[in-house]
Amino acid sequence: MSLYSVINAIFGSNESDPQLEKKWNLIGRENELICLPCRRVYSKRGNDYDVALYYVHGKFHAIDATCPHLGGPLDEIVDLEMLVTMERPHAMCPWHLYAYDLETGSSPQGLTVDVYETKLKEENLFILHRDELSLHPYETEV
Repeated sequence: MSLYSVINAIFGSNESDPQLEKKWNLIGRENELICLPCRRVYSKRGNDYDVALYYVHGKFHAIDATCPHLGGPLDEIVDLEMLVTMERPHAMCPWHLYAYDLETGSSPQGLTVDVYETKLKEENLFILHRDELSLHPYETEV
């Protein structure tokens, strides 16, 4: 067991693990991804690390897929009209209507979610993230 694994087991965080450096993950073709304004992108490490991918105002935004308040899903659209008409689009948790700015990750309630950098290269979308990401759920061991 590595020192980082021991620290993770004690403190519940592996942010200092050098093996978890961010890397660019190919998500898919731009022309296929723009068909949905919001979708979940799955992390190989598990649901707690999934990403909510939004396409609003001709731009991709990637944030944590889980609300830090009580764990509600941020990859579901509560009000599509509000999402596309707001100058600064927000993701909204359907459980308690906490809203998170898609560019900053901040909310009026003082909570924040991580925001992940996205880039388009040769019509492919990439997300900068510590984990391997996929549009399809990973199989879990039982």
